[in-house]
Amino acid sequence: MSGKILRSLLGLVALVVAGGVQAQVVISQAYGGGGNSGATYKNDFIELFNRGSTSQSLNGWSVQYASATGGAWTVTNLTNVTLQPGQYYLVQEAAGSGGTTSLPTPDAIGTIAMGGTAFKVALVGSTTALSGTCPTGYVDLLGAAATATCFEGTGPAPAPSNTTADIRANSGCTDTDNNSADFSAGAPTPRNTATATNVCGGGTTLSVDSVSQNEGDSGITNFVFTVSLSAAAPTGGVTFDIATANDTGGANPADSADYVSQSLASQTIAAGNTTYQFTVQVNGDTTPEPDETFLVNVSNISGTGVTTTSAQGKGTIVNDDIANLKIGAIQGTGDASPYAGQTVKTIGNVVTVVSGNNFYMQDPVGDGNPDTSDAIYVFRGSTSTPVVAVGDVVDVTGPIVEFSGTTEFSGSPQTVTLAGSGGPITPVQLNGTIPSPDPLVPVCHGTLPAGNVGEGNWECLESMLVSFNGVVVGATSGGFSADATHAGLPGSFYATVDSVARPFREVGAQYPGLGGTIPVWDGNPEIIEIYLGKGYNGIGVAAYNAGQTFAMQAVVADFSGGYELYPTAFTPGSPPSTVQPVADSVAGTLTIASQNMLHFYDDMNDPGAGDDCTTQGSADTCPTTAQFDIRRAKLSLQVRNVLKAPAVIGAQEVENINALQKLADQIHSDDTSLTYTPYLDEGNDIGGIDVGFLVRSDVTVNAVTQIGLGTQTNDGCGGAPPCILNDRPPLLLDASFGGQRFAVLVIHNRSLSSADTTRVQRKRLEQAEYVAAIVQAWQTGTGSDVALVSPDADVTLGASGETVPAADGSVPLVIVGDYNAYEFTDGYVDVTGQIKGTAVQADNMTWATQTTTPTLCDAGLTTDPATRYSFMFDGYVQELDHALLTRTAWTDFVSLHNAHGNADTSEAGPEVTDTSTPARSADHDGQVVTLTFDRLFGDAFEGDTCR
Repeated sequence: MSGKILRSLLGLVALVVAGGVQAQVVISQAYGGGGNSGATYKNDFIELFNRGSTSQSLNGWSVQYASATGGAWTVTNLTNVTLQPGQYYLVQEAAGSGGTTSLPTPDAIGTIAMGGTAFKVALVGSTTALSGTCPTGYVDLLGAAATATCFEGTGPAPAPSNTTADIRANSGCTDTDNNSADFSAGAPTPRNTATATNVCGGGTTLSVDSVSQNEGDSGITNFVFTVSLSAAAPTGGVTFDIATANDTGGANPADSADYVSQSLASQTIAAGNTTYQFTVQVNGDTTPEPDETFLVNVSNISGTGVTTTSAQGKGTIVNDDIANLKIGAIQGTGDASPYAGQTVKTIGNVVTVVSGNNFYMQDPVGDGNPDTSDAIYVFRGSTSTPVVAVGDVVDVTGPIVEFSGTTEFSGSPQTVTLAGSGGPITPVQLNGTIPSPDPLVPVCHGTLPAGNVGEGNWECLESMLVSFNGVVVGATSGGFSADATHAGLPGSFYATVDSVARPFREVGAQYPGLGGTIPVWDGNPEIIEIYLGKGYNGIGVAAYNAGQTFAMQAVVADFSGGYELYPTAFTPGSPPSTVQPVADSVAGTLTIASQNMLHFYDDMNDPGAGDDCTTQGSADTCPTTAQFDIRRAKLSLQVRNVLKAPAVIGAQEVENINALQKLADQIHSDDTSLTYTPYLDEGNDIGGIDVGFLVRSDVTVNAVTQIGLGTQTNDGCGGAPPCILNDRPPLLLDASFGGQRFAVLVIHNRSLSSADTTRVQRKRLEQAEYVAAIVQAWQTGTGSDVALVSPDADVTLGASGETVPAADGSVPLVIVGDYNAYEFTDGYVDVTGQIKGTAVQADNMTWATQTTTPTLCDAGLTTDPATRYSFMFDGYVQELDHALLTRTAWTDFVSLHNAHGNADTSEAGPEVTDTSTPARSADHDGQVVTLTFDRLFGDAFEGDTCR
């Protein structure tokens, strides 16, 4: 689904933004390839530049990032710096796993993982996040690559890469408010406030440097600041006032006890000279404390040809008093260490995990506080001396940093000293309460951000050893189930403690919820993500399917607030069987199935179509013949052995009639007693996937009609309205079985991706209304074509009008397919309830009057809740595929059975290419509805309450 959404977004027309008045401070360079393959620098970065003739305070400003096509902006706040004319400012962002070189000392640090080849970056005069794919209210904007939906001028800047940044011309001085003209791609050259100034347009500028020194243990340390001119002082010299000031905007401002304040008026740089020195006395002490800052302000500057009106430097009093702390004190009770940025010492800790030169260590005694972690990661980079091993007792002195959410020793100077051997560390035993299944009662009770379930359960265990007996609940990710040449490298899987019930998607919006009366789902905090890629103690990557049991010891890792376990010992139990076919049907009953076939493309190129391709080998959109043969063989097994050869199959995500015909041919070749006829009409999906039918030879087809191909809406559009409502228009089968007429409507509604946005909510709602209108037309029909009534004022029916042919309320109708919705509300839209006619307005953020009367019956609600799922996401199972029945059909209803074997099987496992098993033939499980028109077979649900 994600590939289809991406291709849709790439088709949007980029919005052009005129920058208006040229900015004084501009984005001079942006690089998103940091840490990627081939990169030199380890981090992404954004560079700013003052191209004006006056200084500019950046206090309260931010840089903000969005993907090339996205509308969600991530913020990095800038430090309280006054940027002088010609001065650069470097903002460090997230690191990757590659790269060899650290950036120059950054002036601000963020955690944004920027796109390597396309993005949007804005400089904003506040810290409030921008909104929308092309916002206003910024100081400067850079849109990089042709896919960028927002940029200044007539075009975006060129696409950067892992080895190139987008760099503003003339060292940052050029600004025509046209990204395509102002920027070019070149090797990244990060510059910070310490880089030599580059004043645009000439003139003499005045600046004052910043000084960072150790404070000393006693007495006075002189901090000498240099006031500099960019050229020799003119005749008459340059005069100015200079004074110290408390850094009120700093994280740890110095006070009167830390330095001696002073203020001097009418200071002079004589004609022909370029510098002046200003000394500030700093008082030394032996108290461990954070680094502290103060300011040096230069004002009332005058002199012939001098363009600067004010300047500012910063003094940083570096703490040189090393505290000897327990790990718990270093970690603290918050989501970041209270000693971040300081050098500390901790002694007597036991090494628990070694990875190259780096290691984890844990306090064998602990600090007695359950809200602080007793372990920490030590990053040594290329330093290998001394060599440490698991069980060694070590003393470590060095700087504390927060790297992507993890507190660690990192940087220099760092000292590791072997201090003997210790006993094994007893891991924390995970159980039914650790992690807590209740987000309101987390394991950790420190000063953590409200609503972050991960931090509430794991921050106080960060870097510690844990152990448990578990069960895989979400199969290994990393491959693609349609790829017949490789299954992909397993990355991670989701698990729970073995005594915990399998997690399901539940009613409502995810915790902390949407407010009001909308129900809240807890988000299943009991799910544990396990990452296999670290290879600790020789543990290799492997694919694991849902239901796999294991025993594990692991270390808790935090990556940007997303917690996962790195196994240090892993013992799996016997592999489970994931394939669960539906029950056999009684001869003479009518079986109707639904199966999402996961981008079932044939091996033919279709130039000009949504699935046009030039190079075969991507089974997602352009499989080779060998890949297509594997898909056909597996889906044939799915139809014959798992779905038990139903009379009608409503199929979703099929490329075209040829692909469906080839599948029908494969089924007949595998079992000559089975003959299916395919039906499919091309729809509007830009990726080329459609809905269709496979109809068994003992069913008489009266008609197959596509409904809603040309329907448009003014809501839910990615660009200017109107836009197509139905990407995959519903397909109606009118048929007879054993002399009894029946109908099946197959649907495939809009995905849940970006379901929290108004645009997507409206489209999901209107598609649900549209399906309900078709159903209502059928229920109220009298055996003739019924004109479809537009269910929404924003929906416009096709130019030729739309009808539901031969509609007849006395004929049973079954609505099957991938609803891309649960059997209950997700808090935004109750798609299934809206079609059924049972949704509750107070439970939903987006609403429309329901039209289905009488309401429909949900056959899935008759099944065992433990088997009621068809899809896996983030470790929890959910029912996205449904079968709704009209009241007439309900009187003929016998049963619904959920098949399994796809959702529970790893997309990175060997089953993907194994034609002897139907497991992972697609990503959705199928389901089969059974009806009987002969009362000899029973009518268990006739007269029963509609569910």
